[in-house]
Amino acid sequence: MAGLMDGVGGAESMSKSLDRARRAAVQDMPAEEAAAFEAALDHLLAQTAGEEAVELAEAAEGRVDGTEFFNALRALWRFAQERRPGEVKLRRYCPSEEKAGFGPDTTVLEAVVDDRPFLLESLTALAAARGYDMRAALHPVVTVRRDALGKLQSMVGEPGAAPPPDPPQGASQEAWLQLQFQRIGDPAAWGKLEAAARRTLADINAAVADYPAMVARVRDTASELRNQSGAFLSPEGALAWSEAAEFLDWIGDGNFTLLGCRDYDVTAGGGAAAPHAAAPHGGLGQMRDPEFTVLRDASGAYADWTPALEAIHAGSEPLTILKANRRSTVRRTTHLDLLAVRRVGDDGTPRGHRLFAGLFTASAYRWSPARIPLLKGKLERILERSGFAPGGHDAQALANLLDTHPRDELLQASEDQLFDQTLGALRLRTRPRVRLFVRPDRFGRFMSCIIYAPRDRYDTAIRERMAEILCDAFNGRVADFTPFFGVDGQIRVHFVIAVRMGEPQNYDVARIEAQLAAVVRNWSDGFRAALLSASGPEQGSALHHRFAGAFPASYRESVSAAEAAEDAARLDALTEADPIAAAFDPDADGAGLRFRLYRRGAAAPLSDVIPILENMGLRILEERPHHVTPPGGGEALFIHDFSTERLEGGGGDMQGRRAGMEAGFVEIWRGGAEDDRLNRLLIDPGLSARQIAVLRAYCRFLRQAGVAYSLGYMEDALTQHPELARLLSDLFGALFDPNLGDDATAREARAGEIVAAIDDGLEQVARLDFDRIIRRLRNAIEATRRTNLFQPGADGAPKPYFSFKFECDALEELPEPRPWREIFVYSPAVEGCHLRGGPVARGGLRWSDRREDFRTEVLGLVKAQQVKNSVIVPVGSKGGFFPKQLPAQGDREAVRAAAIEAYKTFLRGL
Repeated sequence: MAGLMDGVGGAESMSKSLDRARRAAVQDMPAEEAAAFEAALDHLLAQTAGEEAVELAEAAEGRVDGTEFFNALRALWRFAQERRPGEVKLRRYCPSEEKAGFGPDTTVLEAVVDDRPFLLESLTALAAARGYDMRAALHPVVTVRRDALGKLQSMVGEPGAAPPPDPPQGASQEAWLQLQFQRIGDPAAWGKLEAAARRTLADINAAVADYPAMVARVRDTASELRNQSGAFLSPEGALAWSEAAEFLDWIGDGNFTLLGCRDYDVTAGGGAAAPHAAAPHGGLGQMRDPEFTVLRDASGAYADWTPALEAIHAGSEPLTILKANRRSTVRRTTHLDLLAVRRVGDDGTPRGHRLFAGLFTASAYRWSPARIPLLKGKLERILERSGFAPGGHDAQALANLLDTHPRDELLQASEDQLFDQTLGALRLRTRPRVRLFVRPDRFGRFMSCIIYAPRDRYDTAIRERMAEILCDAFNGRVADFTPFFGVDGQIRVHFVIAVRMGEPQNYDVARIEAQLAAVVRNWSDGFRAALLSASGPEQGSALHHRFAGAFPASYRESVSAAEAAEDAARLDALTEADPIAAAFDPDADGAGLRFRLYRRGAAAPLSDVIPILENMGLRILEERPHHVTPPGGGEALFIHDFSTERLEGGGGDMQGRRAGMEAGFVEIWRGGAEDDRLNRLLIDPGLSARQIAVLRAYCRFLRQAGVAYSLGYMEDALTQHPELARLLSDLFGALFDPNLGDDATAREARAGEIVAAIDDGLEQVARLDFDRIIRRLRNAIEATRRTNLFQPGADGAPKPYFSFKFECDALEELPEPRPWREIFVYSPAVEGCHLRGGPVARGGLRWSDRREDFRTEVLGLVKAQQVKNSVIVPVGSKGGFFPKQLPAQGDREAVRAAAIEAYKTFLRGL
């Protein structure tokens, strides 16, 4: 903090912004209190660090308002005004309730206690474990003088100077803590946090007060083991006791945070179930409390003596290292480490056990295992057992693997277990894959699981899924997990799964490993496998080479690898001449449809796509665009992924209709089919775009022939009775489709069946208008004598236009005068008609500008032609066409060219 204050010029030269904030904190205080706070403030500022110091510096530079910071210090200073010696003073409040003047959406936990190690880290770990969002933490350590009643008199020492190790006579060293959390309005939850914080502070006091005594007890225990090692043991046993003594010496050198210690003595006649009892006055630290126990029994309750301790007693090891069921409240919220040391008499008679509880320190984890007593010998024996040549590459690799192996495993696993784990992991160098090593805790409380996987495929979601698989397999919960990122492209994750004591564990490591491998298999692996499966080795490999790195992250997160393989094949098929493709995927009930539009060159404008989908009877729920960029370059590729639902429910064989819907969309997009509500018939009843075009053409003809209904009303009649629309299409096919054969009798019979079905269907039509429309459409189809619909073009594809030739006397309600024959030409680009008074007639063709009734114009001209030419030919004829796609913004030449092309199409149709 002194450096910070120097950087901004010291307290006297703070910026005006910071000065204003400081003055604001004292302006509403009584003069005497304000003076005292001002005197204390420099001490508090000098002891404030971390993010709060950064905030203070920013306030000094005028970038943020420092008022809340000073108000927080003022609230903490006021709380510390009175405190009795040794008191743990704790409170929680919301600043808005206390009118503290900072953070109205904040809840604050404050403590004033004797300065102890681990205070701040223990409380922050407690809050994090309970899921509270901590915003800020103040932790000034100050030397103070108080009067006999505990009232704060003054701060001791110079501001910015380190607190003296031994406070002057009459002074004490205190820690003032203020933790600020995102406000949570549940009083019960915050009450539990306060109670847990009070327990944590009490545990810290107990551990710190007895720490020297616990270290001394560790030293004494090591001496006992060393003195007893040769009295009654074999050379191998004596070596084990000697190694245990060295390990305890290492523990006593600051490599283990001692939090508790308790002796358990063998009781005479205690029986097998409870041969030990806590020694009178034998507890130190947290374990001086007789209610503080570290292990659960099979019932799940904490007990002073458990089957786990009984198993230790029944063994012969001088030192057993294990994990407690109970989590630490000091430093970290991980499970406590336990050291159970066997105590015997001079003749080897068991006297009991001494249990040390605590946590291995960070420095202990930095030590090389080859230098840690107890582990050194274990590792040497594993290296010798491997058979690798000393100093060789394999021996060095195994030694390095042991050096980085999870420290808890090295301490708790047997030599056989470690040998299997490390040799198995060593083999992964030549054949990387997912591997699982499982070590059951010998007391049935935990399952230690080590997973190796490719490093580039690991993330938080993978880790969480791994945890779910392990918890399901062992019917437990995650007690702890630790990832380790090696240098060989692999990651190792060590999970500790807490299980129910006494519950038998039946598990198949190979099955669990297969589940983990499926989770770790990344998107690219699945994508390649799907391509090879769908397209074969050669084509699949080529597609993978082109598209392996082409899809953006947003796409990979939302689309499965199997779907991506389909998308890649469709994108690969796009060409300059054929730059668009479509795909429909219906839901199981057919009510929802996922629609994907593929385009080469540029993204598709939504204003062009959405009307087509809506006319098909779909409501757009969501659109997710993806820009696909193949690594080799080339034109940009785009996928538009739409979520839609049908406007009028579901049902029907949607899978069987997909191809027609996809082809229909593409045809509409290209302009080969018109975009109107008749396109709902693509979905229900599943007509093709060509079949819909026939019904559309008949509707357009009837409208020109003077039917009283609008085109939109006729569209409603067909789309609201899709089965009748299908029957009308079937009737047209039965009369004219050459693929049905040349048997006229069979055709007539088939047509008669369809007409009868239409009559039956009309019985269900509620609206009289709709009934009349469908009957007129049927009549028009039956009055048709010829069509060129089924004639292929020169390229073998269907022509973009087609015509109907009508026997006019067969057309019902056709206005007079009726021609002898009439041809109606239809295409998306042009519509036209040719009316002929008899087999021999004379007339011309006309470009009409009357879209809605060009036939009326042509009919009038026929009448005039008939009168005018009666001396030349018996009757007249006349034709007219209306171009529907003239360029709206085109010049005269462009309009003329489009009109000429429309005229040519009209003539081709005739």
